[in-house]
Amino acid sequence: MDLRVLLIIEEEDVNSGTRGLTGAVLVLSSEQAFSHSMLIGFPHQIFAQTILLPFAAVSIVAGIAFLLVSLFRDQKS
Repeated sequence: MDLRVLLIIEEEDVNSGTRGLTGAVLVLSSEQAFSHSMLIGFPHQIFAQTILLPFAAVSIVAGIAFLLVSLFRDQKS
């Protein structure tokens, strides 16, 4: 087998694992952002929720998307 083909195969495996890891990190960061937005006290609660809740929503969607793409790509190979 050609060396270039082996390098492409290994690169796809690494990218798939990286996608899964990225998805897991995004899901964890969304959980942290959501919990911090709920734990911040009265004077700054509204400002924190204005920033952290949208971030949590976007990062959970992106994290799940990365995890699903990673699973589907792994299933093909």
